Amino acid sequence: MDECEIKNIEKKVINILSEYFNVSSENIKSSSRLIEDLSIDSMSLVELIFELKEKFGLEIKKEDIIKIKTIKDVIDFIEAHSK
Repeated sequence: MDECEIKNIEKKVINILSEYFNVSSENIKSSSRLIEDLSIDSMSLVELIFELKEKFGLEIKKEDIIKIKTIKDVIDFIEAHSK
C-alpha cells in the first residue's frame, strides 16, 4: 500500500471512532491509545471491532484484538489484512 492509501485508512478509522464514540476527530491521533486516551471500554472495543469488520471487510480474530492497543495498531492491521 502506498502512503496515500494508508492516510485514507487512517482518516476512515478516525472518522469511525469520532462518530461511534462521540470524540472529536481533532483529539484522535495515530498514537492515541484506545483504552487509556479515548476511554474505550472492553464492550465498546468489541463494538468497534465489529464496525471495522463491516467497513473494511476484514476478519479479525480474538488473538488479533488483544494486540490492538492504539489507532496505529488498527491502521497497521487493516493495511496488513486488506485485500
